[in-house]
Amino acid sequence: MPPFFVYSFSILWLCSTFVLSDPRFSRRADQIPQFIRDFAPLVFLDKNEKYFPSDIAKHIENTTPFINKTAINPPPSVTVENLDSLNQYNVNETKVYLTLKEPVENNPTFLLGTQPDENGKTVDATSCVVIVTDRGDGTVDAFYMYFYSFDKGNIVLSQELGDHIGDWEHTMVRFKNGSPEALWLSQHAYGQAFSYGAMKKQGDRAIIYSAIGTHANYATAGDHDHTIPGVTLSAGLLVDHTSDGKLWDP
Repeated sequence: MPPFFVYSFSILWLCSTFVLSDPRFSRRADQIPQFIRDFAPLVFLDKNEKYFPSDIAKHIENTTPFINKTAINPPPSVTVENLDSLNQYNVNETKVYLTLKEPVENNPTFLLGTQPDENGKTVDATSCVVIVTDRGDGTVDAFYMYFYSFDKGNIVLSQELGDHIGDWEHTMVRFKNGSPEALWLSQHAYGQAFSYGAMKKQGDRAIIYSAIGTHANYATAGDHDHTIPGVTLSAGLLVDHTSDGKLWDP
């Protein structure tokens, strides 16, 4: 698990719906402009998906902080509200990170996430946060961040590659004076940009397709080569698959 894992959580919760005790985290979801809510993308998960969007707080509760492959002793109680307290352990070259309390080989059930209900909601699970950046001159970027506890990689030459714990994906929508103009889809180490008008929609909301296992985001259903970032091959070694499965309304 990369050392920036802890840092990522600290930043991304700034715009969550939770109230944090630290006054630096006073920005709330009720301050997000209405157009960012109105144009929030919808996500189709693959028909055969097994690892669904996950509750961020529950994921943290099932982890413990380590330094140099050794658990901190005694282990501090880590929650969404106090996660930034772990930064005290980042001294010189020392980096603290979170790892699972239970071995991943045991397939702990929380890694499966929460399946969206008939309304597209992950009930009792906060699995998405929003970061809003005002660029000035009427330009606003909204980053819709999607969290999955487990990422299952692709099969390459009969080997499964890329599995990892803790998976952030995102869609960025650029607004101009409250109207969506463009959209960016995260895909592994890269991604794709589209004009908003080019996207398939449900009403005014863009439709996103999440690849089975890897959760990379695409504009269409089907197979998507990602062997070489930025290059689409007719028959690559690494191929994502998307389909019209469960609809998730983050």
